[in-house]
Amino acid sequence: MRLQNFPALCIAILAARAACAADPTPADGTDTPPSRSTPAKDTEKTLPLGDPSPVPATRPSLLPDEIPRALPPKKGSAPAETKPGIAKKPKVTAEDMDLRIRFRKARNIAEGNEKVRSAWEYSRYPKTEAEKRQALRHYYDLLFSQMVALDRGIAPLVEKSRKAETAALTQTKIAPTVPNE
Repeated sequence: MRLQNFPALCIAILAARAACAADPTPADGTDTPPSRSTPAKDTEKTLPLGDPSPVPATRPSLLPDEIPRALPPKKGSAPAETKPGIAKKPKVTAEDMDLRIRFRKARNIAEGNEKVRSAWEYSRYPKTEAEKRQALRHYYDLLFSQMVALDRGIAPLVEKSRKAETAALTQTKIAPTVPNE
């Protein structure tokens, strides 16, 4: 019941404030209108003459005013393109981009498959690392086989991804775990 009256109360308060601001009364409680001040007092209250609009301050920049030139390469040093350890990125062609897009679409559709989703959920709960790796292998086998079934044109990229994912599941630093039987 109280919440129903709340908007009306807010409107009444705002209306009262607006009325007070429009018709100021003296603080001493008398109802006499305020007296007009003399012209001398009015001139003291006015702002100084000049441009009434303030000048916007310029925003500080994080960039320096002047950027120094790069130093020339040292004599005897190889250019960055030929230095070992610095690899140039291969140029991406439209066909490569199309292949990646088709790969991603097929993966999204395959991940929505009920079998693949249940294999993923099953791979989240094994108790040992060997069981978890086995469950993930099964998940990746289902996922990538669904992707190839959806689009055979991306088979080389799918096979490359399959090898990368299953290689990550092998134990290389320690002796392989023999599963309990």
